[in-house]
Amino acid sequence: IKLPSAASFKGTLDGQGHSLKNWTSDGVSLFKTCAGTLKDFTIDASCQLTFPQEPENFAFVASNFTGTASGIVNNADASGSGMTLGALGLPYSSALPMPRQLLIPS
Repeated sequence: IKLPSAASFKGTLDGQGHSLKNWTSDGVSLFKTCAGTLKDFTIDASCQLTFPQEPENFAFVASNFTGTASGIVNNADASGSGMTLGALGLPYSSALPMPRQLLIPS
């Protein structure tokens, strides 16, 4: 399922342990800007995360993030532009968590 990116989010997204499934990012963040609270959800292995052509200042959940986040788990592979998650120098294994900065900026 391709979800359009929300321009901004300021509320609370409490996944209550649920999973986001079958999401295809196509190089688009879930939220372009987030000043809210994101917590307790999993990006399921069924999701397809693709880096944009120019991945600078990009993160899959929120590219411009000034809120708070906790309990976000990624089980999906990420790829794009000749990269795999590991394109930042780290080999990817679904047994390892995706670096936090690829989900939300640190």
